[in-house]
Amino acid sequence: MLEPPGRTEHREPVITRQNVTPKPIDADEPWMRGLHTDTGYLLYRLGLRSGQLFNACLQESGLRLRHYAVLRFLATSEGALQRELSARLGYDPSAIVGLVDDLEKQGFAERRPAPTTAGAGSSC
Repeated sequence: MLEPPGRTEHREPVITRQNVTPKPIDADEPWMRGLHTDTGYLLYRLGLRSGQLFNACLQESGLRLRHYAVLRFLATSEGALQRELSARLGYDPSAIVGLVDDLEKQGFAERRPAPTTAGAGSSC
């Protein structure tokens, strides 16, 4: 593209990672020391790590944290419609279908016709 005389186009530099070895994070950096004293950051890291460890324990039975959340909800109810699971747990409806499929294959849950009108969905 031709630029009018006297005017140049400002372009952002392209940043690539070619032939660049990232430096390890130095815990003695002032910004890093600040993070290690920040309660919000520490809670975030605690949640992240505990989720990783919990998933590792669940993996032995072929489950993940999301499966556990569905099972925990179902344990406190007489069953639930898939759309109710989606709304209560905050998961996308398509994710609920997959999670319930997994739980059903492993014998942890079963689908039943919804107790109200036909075609209203299935319950777990």
